[in-house]
Amino acid sequence: MQPFIYCASASRVIFGSGSVGRAPDEIDRLAAKRVFVIGTPSALGPVSPVLAQLGARVAGIFDRLQLASTRDGDD
Repeated sequence: MQPFIYCASASRVIFGSGSVGRAPDEIDRLAAKRVFVIGTPSALGPVSPVLAQLGARVAGIFDRLQLASTRDGDD
């Protein structure tokens, strides 16, 4: 394995009813100009109003995420 350095930004979790509506404010707080959204189609459905509000700030959406499971019989 080649040596490398990984620097991660501090994490921030916002939890609770209506939290997804705070996404535009959080994007502003980070001074981000564009965002790339990743999720399953069913998870992205409830956030579609926020995505519409962000408009051109959404650089792209990847909705073909597949959940992986290590347990037998999980679908």
